[in-house]
Parts: sequence; C-alpha cells; structure tokens
Amino acid sequence: MKFPAVIAFGPFYHLVAEHERRRAAAELRRVLVSHGQAFVAFIPRLSGLIALIDRAATRPAQVPDAVLRTAADTGAFSNPTASGFQEGYYPVPSEIEQLFVASGFRFEDMLSLKSIANDRAHQVARLEPTARAEVERLARALCRRPEIIATCGHALLVASKSA
Repeated sequence: MKFPAVIAFGPFYHLVAEHERRRAAAELRRVLVSHGQAFVAFIPRLSGLIALIDRAATRPAQVPDAVLRTAADTGAFSNPTASGFQEGYYPVPSEIEQLFVASGFRFEDMLSLKSIANDRAHQVARLEPTARAEVERLARALCRRPEIIATCGHALLVASKSA
C-alpha cells in the first residue's frame, strides 16, 4: 500500500548509524505515492548538544567528556550507563536535508517546531494576551531562520518524493 504522506516523528532521533538512516529514508520513499510528502522530525546538533550539557550537569556519568566530544563531532550520542536516554543522533540541518535528497526526495521546507518559544511554555502562558500573541507571531515569523532551526529544539523537514 502507498500513502500520500508519511510522518516520522522519532525514528531519526535514534538511528545512530548512517546506514540505518539511509534505510529508513528509503523506506519512507518506498511507501509514498509519487509526489507524496514526508514530514520528518529531528533534533539539530546544536540543540542536542545543549540538552547534553544540561544532562551532564545533573547526570555526569551519562555524558562524560568523550561522549560530549563525539556528539559534537559526529552528532552521535551513546550513553555509557544503563539508565537514561541511551542513544541519539543530532544532525546538522544540512545533513538531514542531504540524506533525503540523496534518497530521492525533493526538499520543500525546514523549520523549528517551537522556534523562539522553545523551553518557554510556562513563561509564554503567563504573558498578557497581547504579549503572548506577539511572541506567537514572532515564533512563526522566525521558525525558518537557520540559527533558530539549529538551536531551538526539535525541527521538521518537509520533503516530497521525486517522480
């Protein structure tokens, strides 16, 4: 069966090996109709590193120096302990775009899902209605800026299957 759209909200966070990511992208393409769309969530490398720094401060055994260095260099994270989030992959945004283009997709869009409001839901909720509306407007207006995509949490790649 073929589908007009597929959603991958999670797999690309966890596929540490490049061949796994290529295979997953190929599978998304396989199940799409011609010109169907893929919506792929990922955690950009800088956002992942920010989260790893936070984790290192509270659970240092999970993120020793070498693990942080590897994550910075390759995007791959592997927790050396038996507790906590075990592994992840944090691509540079251009890497995820290149993966899908190489897999037979046409790039359509990329954006930060939370934009400038990332990790600020409680603060935004406490704003006066007009200020909250302005923050929401700014978040939408800035969500496609490369620096926002790189640093503000989860991002979304939108791609369509090439004919």
